[in-house]
Amino acid sequence: MNQNSPNTNTYKVSNNITLLDFLFQHFPKTKAKIHLKKKRVFINGKACSQFNFPLQVNDKVEIRFEHKQAIESQLDFKIIYEDKDIIAIDKPAGLLSIASNKEYKQTALTWVNNYLSQKEREERAYAIHRLEREMSGLMIMAKSHDTKVFMQDNWNELVQERFFMAIVEGKPEPWSGELSSYLKENKGRNVYVTPFANEGHLAVCRYKLFKSKKQFSLLRIEIEKAYKHQIRVQLSDMGFPVVGDSQYGSSINPINRIALHAFSLKIKHPYNNKVLDLKCDLPKKFLKLI
Repeated sequence: MNQNSPNTNTYKVSNNITLLDFLFQHFPKTKAKIHLKKKRVFINGKACSQFNFPLQVNDKVEIRFEHKQAIESQLDFKIIYEDKDIIAIDKPAGLLSIASNKEYKQTALTWVNNYLSQKEREERAYAIHRLEREMSGLMIMAKSHDTKVFMQDNWNELVQERFFMAIVEGKPEPWSGELSSYLKENKGRNVYVTPFANEGHLAVCRYKLFKSKKQFSLLRIEIEKAYKHQIRVQLSDMGFPVVGDSQYGSSINPINRIALHAFSLKIKHPYNNKVLDLKCDLPKKFLKLI
C-alpha cells in the first residue's frame, strides 16, 4: 500500500528485493537513479543511497522531496512566477541567458533546470527569449518544447506591455520621447547607429524620465522589437549613456555593473488567455544612485 503526502511518497515492501529493483517497479529507471543520487530515499526512516541494499517484507521506503520554499531559499535567483507551463525569474546581472561557445554551465537556463530537477514533478525549462548578459531582470521560460515554440511564434500577440528601467548619465531633454534609428553591428561585434536605412535594422525606443538625482536619471524604456544592445546604443547616441556601460560611452561605474534592468512584462498566458502582470523590483544598487 502506498501513501503520499505533498512532500513524501511512501511505499511498503511486499517481498524481499534489492532497493534499486524495488525503485524500478515504481519509477522509470532514469528517475529511480536520480532519487538515489539526490539522496531522496529513506528506508524505515534512515537515508539510504546504496542501490543494492536488501529490502525485506514490511520495510517502509520513502521518497522525500524538499518543500518548495526550502528549495527556493537555496537559489541564486528569485522566482517571479511559476505554474505548470511557464516560469519567470529575476536573472542576475553578469549571467548569460543561455549557453554560448565559451560558457555552457553558468547560465540562467541551467540554473532554472537545476531548480526544476529538485522538485517532485521533475520538469525542464526552455528559453523563450534572452536578456543580455550585462542586464538583470525579468526572463520567462517555458516548461515544454511545444510551449516554447508557441510562445516564440506568437510573442508579439502575447506580449501586451514590456518595460525596462535604466539609469543614465545626465538628464534627457525632453523628459520623454521616441528614438528611431538604424542599428548595425561591426566586425568587433559593437553595435552603432548608421544613417543609411539599407545598412541596418530600424529600432524604435520610447523613454520617459521617472526620477533624477545629481548627475543621474532613471528612465523607463519601451521597445517595439528587441535588437542586440539596442537600448544601450540608442541612449548613448542621444548623449545619455547607461551608467556603467563603458562599451557605449559611460565614464563612471559606481555600482560595478551596467544599470539596465528588465522591469515588467504584461503577457497573455499561452493556454488560458489570462493576462499575467509580472514585475521585477529594481536592484538595490540602483536605489543607491537614484
